[in-house]
Amino acid sequence: MTSIPVIARNDTFETFGDAQLTSLDGERVAPVGVVLHESWTAAERAEFGVYMARAAEVPDGKVVTSSRFEMVDGGVVQVVELEDAPVVVPTSVTPRQLRLALHYGGKLAQVEQFVASGQAPQEAKIAWEYAVEFLRTDPMLEQFAHMLGMSEQDVDAMFVAAAQIK
Repeated sequence: MTSIPVIARNDTFETFGDAQLTSLDGERVAPVGVVLHESWTAAERAEFGVYMARAAEVPDGKVVTSSRFEMVDGGVVQVVELEDAPVVVPTSVTPRQLRLALHYGGKLAQVEQFVASGQAPQEAKIAWEYAVEFLRTDPMLEQFAHMLGMSEQDVDAMFVAAAQIK
């Protein structure tokens, strides 16, 4: 579990900015580093309004859009708002990755038939057989996608899936 040091000020929680802290009763002053030292107990930190907040867990595929800290059951927790992380379409994949993605998507046989049929341009045949990578922006892929009835979004999804194949 990850902890984030926060300070309570005016009924809100903030991350640190001051080099020195004054106790809530105004009687003691201590440097931030001392208050945060592991030898201090939670009760001693609380005298300075300092808490070790439990960091929120961010699931894979999500990003934090906002964050705040709240007192919950005597401890401070980080509360976050999440949204889906943007999907990053890879710029290239290996021939193995592309062929496996096409296979898993049930489209590999169609592409191989098209290449073998004589309908595909010679450049497409050469690229299909000898490429060391397939670029997402390759015009040949546009031809294959059109022939397969795939939209731009379908090709993007295929590249994302292909890039995950190790």
